[in-house]
Amino acid sequence: MPQAALYSSLPPLDTLRAWRQHRPMDNGGFTTALGLVAGTLTTLSFLPQLVKAWKSRSTHDISSGMLALFSAGLVLWIVYGVIVADLPVIAANAVTLVFVGLITALKLRYR
Repeated sequence: MPQAALYSSLPPLDTLRAWRQHRPMDNGGFTTALGLVAGTLTTLSFLPQLVKAWKSRSTHDISSGMLALFSAGLVLWIVYGVIVADLPVIAANAVTLVFVGLITALKLRYR
């Protein structure tokens, strides 16, 4: 796709600013609660892997590349959450980053 065509297909900057100002209301905290529950569930999904790696002292089947890419993505999600001031995004990704960091440390320890 030519560069000019790409830019012409994007909405005008004023439209993006207007959309950002008219986001749906939080419905009494429901949206934040939903985000916190979703973040908690996805964060806790790393806990069984962490416990298994700790107990078995084996991380051979865990990809170092996946851990590195996933960690980079988590850092970017945290930065995004700070920029948009979204507590569920910040909290869930920060805790997940700690879990992934622990799994990475176990992987380095049990080589």
